[in-house]
Amino acid sequence: MRPCRALASLICVFTFVHSMSAQASWQCEEPTWVEEPELIDDHFVGKIESRCRIQAVVGNGLNYVAQYMLDFTMDNSEVIHEGPLNDALEGRPATYVDYTRDMSAQGYEIKGRADYRVASDEELLVELVTSKEIKATGMAQNFKGFSNRIEIAHLGDGEYEVVTHYTNSIQRLWFLPKATFLSEVTKRTEAEMKARVNEDLPILHDML
Repeated sequence: MRPCRALASLICVFTFVHSMSAQASWQCEEPTWVEEPELIDDHFVGKIESRCRIQAVVGNGLNYVAQYMLDFTMDNSEVIHEGPLNDALEGRPATYVDYTRDMSAQGYEIKGRADYRVASDEELLVELVTSKEIKATGMAQNFKGFSNRIEIAHLGDGEYEVVTHYTNSIQRLWFLPKATFLSEVTKRTEAEMKARVNEDLPILHDML
């Protein structure tokens, strides 16, 4: 999904945001690296995590959100290679889609093919997107892959916890020193995460 540009698309992001009103209430921690960024075989790798809590007011629940995520994926894919099919995710019944999506950005053409799975009941929703082929132009060719996992747990009384894990693989640009490349990609990933919450959390809040 990227309800909200897909709570599971190219880069899923959150930052600290706190809003309390008659219509909205959510709070997010600063994103943290649960696997520290590093260069492995000249590729940036790392896993960043965000944790948010939402107080829902609509009452649609997690199955509604899961269906929205699936519909969003189907409607915004350039090619559906397979699916939707019955599958499993972390030992739970799930829906599977193999898709290709246009992820072009900043003047570069990017086509990403990924395996998409979503599973839900009234207590827990898990969405997992894992890329398996990236085709790109220009410097975007250095973007080699990503994985994004969203878990939304119902804590009771309309409160939900949203935990996002995102990993990516980016090949170092040959002209950048290793330390500079690692620092710049780390900062850019964190900044992208922080930018996303302002779009993602309100939409997710309004769906739950």
